[in-house]
Amino acid sequence: MQKQLLYILSLLFFPMVSFSQIIITGQVVDADGSPIELATIAVFSSENEFIKGDLTDETGSFVIEVNKGHYTIQITYLQSILYQKEDDFLEHTNFGIIEVESSIQLDGVEIKASNRPVIKKELGKFTIQNPSTSPFAKNKSTLEFLRFVPILNLDNQNSISILNKGTATIYLNGRKVEDNSMVLSLLKSLPSENIKIIEIITTPDSRFDGSTRNGIINIITKKEDEGLRGAVNSTISQSYFNSQNLNGFLSYSKGKITTTTTLSLDNSKIFASSDYSYNNLTDDIQTQIKTNSVSRYRNINGNLNLNYEISKNQNIGIQFFTKLNDISNKHQTTNIFKPFNAIQLDSVYNSEISSQSPDYLTTYKGNINYNIKIDSLGSNIDIELNRYQNNNNIYTQNIFTQITNNNSLEITRFLQNPDIITLIGNYKADYTRFLDEDNILSIGAFFTRSKINNDFFFGDFDGANYVSDPQQTNKFEYKDDILAGYFNIEKVFNEKWEGQLGLRVENFKAQGKTKSNTEQLKIDNTYLFPSFSLLFIPNDSNEFSLDFGSYIIRPGYNQLNPFIHFISPNSFRINNPSLKPILTYEFNFNYSFHENYMLDVGYEINKDLFNEFDIVLPGNDIMTTTANYGNSNAIFLNFIYSNSFFENNWDLSAILDYSYEKASGSFQGVDMGFLNSRYSFKIKNQINLSKEKDFSLGMNYGYSSRSRFVGGEFNGLHSLEVIVSKNFKNFNISVGGYDLARADLRISEYKQDYNFSKLIKYYKTAFITLNYQFGNRKVKKIQEKDDKETNRRLL
Repeated sequence: MQKQLLYILSLLFFPMVSFSQIIITGQVVDADGSPIELATIAVFSSENEFIKGDLTDETGSFVIEVNKGHYTIQITYLQSILYQKEDDFLEHTNFGIIEVESSIQLDGVEIKASNRPVIKKELGKFTIQNPSTSPFAKNKSTLEFLRFVPILNLDNQNSISILNKGTATIYLNGRKVEDNSMVLSLLKSLPSENIKIIEIITTPDSRFDGSTRNGIINIITKKEDEGLRGAVNSTISQSYFNSQNLNGFLSYSKGKITTTTTLSLDNSKIFASSDYSYNNLTDDIQTQIKTNSVSRYRNINGNLNLNYEISKNQNIGIQFFTKLNDISNKHQTTNIFKPFNAIQLDSVYNSEISSQSPDYLTTYKGNINYNIKIDSLGSNIDIELNRYQNNNNIYTQNIFTQITNNNSLEITRFLQNPDIITLIGNYKADYTRFLDEDNILSIGAFFTRSKINNDFFFGDFDGANYVSDPQQTNKFEYKDDILAGYFNIEKVFNEKWEGQLGLRVENFKAQGKTKSNTEQLKIDNTYLFPSFSLLFIPNDSNEFSLDFGSYIIRPGYNQLNPFIHFISPNSFRINNPSLKPILTYEFNFNYSFHENYMLDVGYEINKDLFNEFDIVLPGNDIMTTTANYGNSNAIFLNFIYSNSFFENNWDLSAILDYSYEKASGSFQGVDMGFLNSRYSFKIKNQINLSKEKDFSLGMNYGYSSRSRFVGGEFNGLHSLEVIVSKNFKNFNISVGGYDLARADLRISEYKQDYNFSKLIKYYKTAFITLNYQFGNRKVKKIQEKDDKETNRRLL
């Protein structure tokens, strides 16, 4: 409707439009008269050169402005050509309603359209429209598609980050997915062809909670055609050991009801090997810790998403996630003690540490959401209720023996059993008011209550049973409340300028206590988080944006448990319930040119940083802890080039990154300041190897220079991913390997009283993945309710 109105206004103000420019409009519908959304409209010159393109909106409408001339107009959807017309276009042209079948004959005319999904900058975010138009997306999972997005990075654990940031928060249709393993299962199960839009929010504004510093990736799925549709994929990977993964996706739509479900089964076995060396300069002692471990994970992840359209203006949805984990770990550690720089050994100890979950570790998350539109412009109220529960109960048996003259003597045996229950309830309400087409006001409230109950058992072995040690066995109870409110206003000043301004207020209250310490931890703080964004688009070739955001990184719940966990005879891990949150203020400038070049510059201020690091204590105990250590300032620079060559048969992205960070601070009298200057680059390639575009090669190569953080200095690392993929109608097979050029990780640190070096061995991974999709995969698109104002609120 808006595009049709634009066409009418353009005719009314025709004298103000350049005489060489004309506007071409129309509406694309299927044989039943239902609009086809996200169809590609492409304009080609008489020399078959691509001139301009657009996507149809939710009503099937399109508007394209071009110079007068002789053109071919082509309409495609899901790589099928639906319509084309060649003619002289010398005046404004309205095609009216274009009714199309699933495909047409071209009578020998060959026209190739640019179907490469393009990253576009919008106010406060980047968007990728309709990834399914890419020939590289066919029969692939969402995770496989994201691997080749230029501004995203996937590490060897499949954690997803945006540019320089840490692990991003994943949203599905505007709803947060709470657990990282649930995220991975969902992305492996969801076919990329089901994605409508991917929104990448690098600097989240005040509508989102203050903990989203690392950015948000919001995946908006399409409304399904009526009927049943599904996908199954299976991956077998070979590293040191073999692992298997099976994922399923099923969707069904009928009338007002749409439901989707995913299921993931994972059986992983992982070998890890490390060699640490700590030098205690004060006591002239060197400790060498050599560790080999075998870990087995058996996971079941499930997701159910049900949506019911109560009426044209009301919608209710239910989401349910569940995860069952069976974990077992076996660690063999050798501790060697000797004087620094000496050859003669002082003593040798072996450690056998076995961890086992007696029952399946369980995680549940439920979400109920309700949305109602209250006027014709799209103003709406959205209410969301969330419940999250995690049960984590692991037995860890430690056996420490001393080796003397090749004889072993058991010196201690004990059991550590933290039984942890985490409960989170989240309730939020948002009101979005369209004051007019150019001004949107959003206000909302948010309340979260979290509880942790850690019943920690420490038992010494008496020859028959483990007897509780009253000095170690304890109980930790923790509760926190977050009450927040926000307002946010978006304004379109004119055709070239858009802006956003927002403020979020959060009050945080926490209480914690242990059974052995009656003194309670109490926290009561209020924080303000302002945000703003400006977007300037002077013409079709240039886009400028400036974003500011403020964030808070609160400690993870596992970092708050205060109990000691022994790792070897002289090393242990301890966390801290008194951790302060990290406060971050971030400026980001972005310039995009011709949709091929992007420059991103960021400046960041961090206060009360915390991280995990090692400290060598007097007496030669080695403590691994998470603690606050100081503040930092950082500058980030990214340059990205992305293009397609050889008639869209080769997609290339090149990413150059530089960062500079200066941190200052201390912990227990030890200077923890550091200076980090690092660079990295990555080249991502997707290449079609056949005319039918059913055989492709994906190859990503990257290098990251030496880098520094509070835990030490990393060595430079290469990375290489190679994936060969073949499509057979609804079936796909992919074979490849990850991090084929990566070396072992080396970490070193030098302090006044101690230094250490760590070697963590890395084992390359090869894999084979089979994908199969079935059910209703028709080209036509049924009418979808107008929900773009909800998307604008959520994204």
